[in-house]
Amino acid sequence: MRVFKWDSEFTPFKESPIAPLWIRIEGLSLYMFDEKALLSLANSIGKPIRVDPKNINRVNLSSARICVELDVSQPLVDSIWVRFEDEISKEVLEGFWVRVYYDVVPPFCTICSHICHGLESCKRRPGKRNKRDAHKVFETLSQPGEAVQCFSPIR
Repeated sequence: MRVFKWDSEFTPFKESPIAPLWIRIEGLSLYMFDEKALLSLANSIGKPIRVDPKNINRVNLSSARICVELDVSQPLVDSIWVRFEDEISKEVLEGFWVRVYYDVVPPFCTICSHICHGLESCKRRPGKRNKRDAHKVFETLSQPGEAVQCFSPIR
């Protein structure tokens, strides 16, 4: 079971592709291991949730770990541009790319809109038969506004 924020377009047949993921950012300077700075970096990837306490306490300085809410149905960002600018003139003082790594990315199926399996293992994939699909249900309209269910065996 997954718990997520209420959405006005909620349907029990489609799972939200938004999931919390731990990301790692490597190549940061020591002074960037500040919670506010790390949350700001994570904001360019998704919605930041929290920073790993080991980073805040400066116990682990090899990489920054941040939990971020991401849409796993979309392509993931693999690097971000970090820049420093003068607070008054807004002139860019320096900048560099840092690599973003994802600890575990759950697969998302775009056929049935569920997390935990991909397209290749979806039971609803076209051409793949299963016991539940022994008879498909087709809705046809006999008159405007009236739905009629017809059952047809798969051949």
